[in-house]
Amino acid sequence: MPLRKRRFFILPLIMVLVFGVAGFLRPLLIERIERQVLDRRMLSLPWLSPESNIVIISVGEKSLESLGRWPWSRVTHARLLGRLGEAKAILLDILFPEESDPVGDSVLAEVARVLGNTVVAMHFIDDGSGKDRALLPYDGLLSAAKQMGFTNVTPDIDGLFRYYTPFRESGDALVPSFSVAALPLILGERPRVEDSPDGGYLITAGNSTLPVDGSGRLWIRFSREPFPEYEYADVLEGKIPPEVFRDRIVLIGAAAAGIEDYVMVPIAGGITAIPGVMFHAEALNTLLNGGIPRRVPPEVDGVMAMILSVTGVLLAGFFRPRSGILLAASVLLASILATGWIFVHTDWWLATITPVLALIVSFMATLYVRFRLLHRDWEIKTLSIGSIYDLMISGLDSVEEFGDYLHSIWPSVERDLGMKLLASPLPSEDAKSMLGADNSRVLKPGEVIVARGGSQSPFNRMLVQTSRNTKTGVPSFTLVGWDAKIPEEQVKSVAVWIMSSSWFYSVLKESERDRQLLFDTIRAMMAALDAKDSATAGHSERVAELSTLIAEKLGLDKNQIDAVSLGSVIHDVGKIGIPDRILAKEGPLTDEEYAIVKEHSSIGGKILESVALPEAAQRAVENHHERIDGSGYPKGLRGDEIDIASRIVSVADVFDALLSDRPYRKSWTIEEACSHMHGKAGSEFDEDVVRVLLDIKAPPGWTPTE
Repeated sequence: MPLRKRRFFILPLIMVLVFGVAGFLRPLLIERIERQVLDRRMLSLPWLSPESNIVIISVGEKSLESLGRWPWSRVTHARLLGRLGEAKAILLDILFPEESDPVGDSVLAEVARVLGNTVVAMHFIDDGSGKDRALLPYDGLLSAAKQMGFTNVTPDIDGLFRYYTPFRESGDALVPSFSVAALPLILGERPRVEDSPDGGYLITAGNSTLPVDGSGRLWIRFSREPFPEYEYADVLEGKIPPEVFRDRIVLIGAAAAGIEDYVMVPIAGGITAIPGVMFHAEALNTLLNGGIPRRVPPEVDGVMAMILSVTGVLLAGFFRPRSGILLAASVLLASILATGWIFVHTDWWLATITPVLALIVSFMATLYVRFRLLHRDWEIKTLSIGSIYDLMISGLDSVEEFGDYLHSIWPSVERDLGMKLLASPLPSEDAKSMLGADNSRVLKPGEVIVARGGSQSPFNRMLVQTSRNTKTGVPSFTLVGWDAKIPEEQVKSVAVWIMSSSWFYSVLKESERDRQLLFDTIRAMMAALDAKDSATAGHSERVAELSTLIAEKLGLDKNQIDAVSLGSVIHDVGKIGIPDRILAKEGPLTDEEYAIVKEHSSIGGKILESVALPEAAQRAVENHHERIDGSGYPKGLRGDEIDIASRIVSVADVFDALLSDRPYRKSWTIEEACSHMHGKAGSEFDEDVVRVLLDIKAPPGWTPTE
């Protein structure tokens, strides 16, 4: 199998394997995008209204104003708990790590003991050596509380808080989280924990079974309605009736800025910050309601990515591009819709981003390979003559000798046709000797000799007379050879290609020499003018550069652009005939002097009458001071009577002059020059030419001034 064909199968195979591995490993960059998809998928689940039994008592700004500086006396917290005696469970999300006032400590502990429904908080902190240290409630409260759980929460890979850690190892013990610790009080039984095949575990709480992945994460379904929330001070002062908390799950925690950390969570309205007590309420609500999709094992994501990658390869490799694109888009849409439907209706979370990337990248890469490799083979077999001819005539002006050019491009010819370039250029005797022909034979111009057989290698050889050496004038020859069987017509075509390219090369080089001689002469004339009028030194070159750019932007063809470029370079050549005393005069010219200066365009036309210039270039020299409204000179032409080359050079000439210092005035700013050209558009200057000039030269944010 040819190498290019093997590459066609090897490259897609590599892509399939790469995406399979990516699906299995779940790279961090892709996982960050996957989380955004998860947020949207969570919103597509049926609404999870707040559990009717969950109530929040928050320490907000109002409570701080009423009860004073934080922290408050533990007697105050005991009084609050006393008003919640009929609650089903009280989750006290406030840390009491050290003993304080003995009276307050004992009162709070005693109230918690009597109620028998209090869950207290503890927190894990880093001890400085990388190990966790448990920050527990003081001993009296710890022994009096019914349950205890940790309040630590961990951000996801993008800094948002999406998951909850139900359990955490501390030495040999498995410590429950704050919300999980409350479940026995709420449900009357401890949650059941059992291993799951994906390396995680399942938590069964009442009628809900929730999956926890291998990293210990329980994804949270955030509610779309707020939990009932009351101010700490209002409850303490009896403004909220005790019946509100009967048989309710009450979470008490800080919500005022400065005493509570806020976490960023993705909810229906976007990303928002909520206090920690609110986050624990959401976690508890999820535990009680369930309905959390379980993420499939990474092996499944890897297989899905490979399947979509293979699909992309097949669609790009075996269907027409338009059909393949439509089918790929359909498969892509179906894949996204299918994973969404599975997420909502079967409680399984499949990766979306990796399979989508696998399909898109595999399709595009295979399509590229197909056109670069397979389509290339087809082109060589069916259009080889045209493609080789295009190859041989392109870039002929980039080398000094035709033989050098043949050597530079022949590897492509040899690869496509199997012909070798044996030598080029060769003198007549050496060429016939290598061919094996009779040295006495005289080779005629354009003659081709083909020799076959004998002991020579390659078996077939062809000698083609090409161009003369550009330095010596001696005819040169090109010798090619081949062993494979090539049709006679194709051999003749190769000979024609070589000869025609050689002739074209000779004409091109001769034309280049003539053109270069002309331009060198013109530039010498302009250099003489610059020496004569130092105030305008470099003006012609700048006008030429700007005129050429305007012509290109206007969409003129190459011949017109060349004529504009040439005419703009020499537009002031007639100033050679203007007296030095007038050109170098400082201050305004008299009417008589100005009349003499105006003759330079006519003088330039006469100087160039004997030079074979393009007609447009000649007119640009004569008419670049004509104006659209007829106020110009020397003929007073108006409107369409002025050719396009003259209109372009006229605009570029005036614009550059305005930006240059002259003996009789200082240069204008570019803003002033742009405003002047804008104001004269349509009267003195062609509107389209001025518009292009301003597109090129106007500074950012410029607006015309009157």
